[in-house]
Amino acid sequence: MIVTAYHGTTTRAAHIVNGTEFDSDRNTRPKWLGDGIYFFQDAPNHARQWAETLSQIRGEAPIVFQADIDLTESLDFLDTTHWDYFKIYLKHAKPAPTAQVGPNVITSSQPRPKFLGWNFEDHHHIHQFIALIEDRRRINAVRCPFIEGNQLYANSWFFDEAHVSICVKRTHIISNLTQI
Repeated sequence: MIVTAYHGTTTRAAHIVNGTEFDSDRNTRPKWLGDGIYFFQDAPNHARQWAETLSQIRGEAPIVFQADIDLTESLDFLDTTHWDYFKIYLKHAKPAPTAQVGPNVITSSQPRPKFLGWNFEDHHHIHQFIALIEDRRRINAVRCPFIEGNQLYANSWFFDEAHVSICVKRTHIISNLTQI
């Protein structure tokens, strides 16, 4: 299955992206779906917002790329089968060495903690899970729904920045990469 996805970045990284020679180790912060290049599926505005956030941090112009991503050999958490296998893995998994802030802070009235988004445990477990799977088959990407932003109203499951993330592990699955 091929999907359209968007990657937000800044001018400094654009030459790396444009050559599809992504440097996934450039940012060493533990990421939700593990190491790789992150895309927003069917969501150019999310990518643009992310690029603008990076632009403010780096002092560079924001840039957004559109690409086709081949998810044929992926770990797809939009498929319930993968969740079942992940739950089995978690029953036997060793704990991550560092705890992370949980999603309960999203709806909390307390200030957001400094390390929100530093996904120590998720990073650890997805990395170990993929290593187990890759004994049998190759994983080129991970796709998963993501709750982010603010609830639209009390007890709502609608969040104003919810999206589907794709973490590309191997860049050969990226095609038709263009700056938009």
